[in-house]
Amino acid sequence: MFRYTFILVLLTSLTFAACESEEPDDSMVTDPAEDILEGEVAPEIPEITDADLEKYAHINLIADRMELDPVSDREQFLSVIEDQGLTQERYAEVHLAVEREPRLLLRFHEMMDELRESEQ
Repeated sequence: MFRYTFILVLLTSLTFAACESEEPDDSMVTDPAEDILEGEVAPEIPEITDADLEKYAHINLIADRMELDPVSDREQFLSVIEDQGLTQERYAEVHLAVEREPRLLLRFHEMMDELRESEQ
């Protein structure tokens, strides 16, 4: 039921584990920034508003309730995104920012908890 939240927590914990390691381990998840060619600039994390983060949380809560998989249930998932007022591109930007910024991940979890509490 909490698949998307679990995935984000897992990705974040893997990232922190990779950062805390004294010696790089090739079997660990690599930083996407390492894949950037010499001379290229790493993509910046876009500015994320509380409103967009809240829409993102709503989308993930709805998708979780409906047990939607973003890959196999793509059309339904995209419909949920648009119904909540985000474009596919903006959803992807917010998702990337949540994955890369621990403070946004924490705020996302807080919003998810608030939404679940308000449903009860």
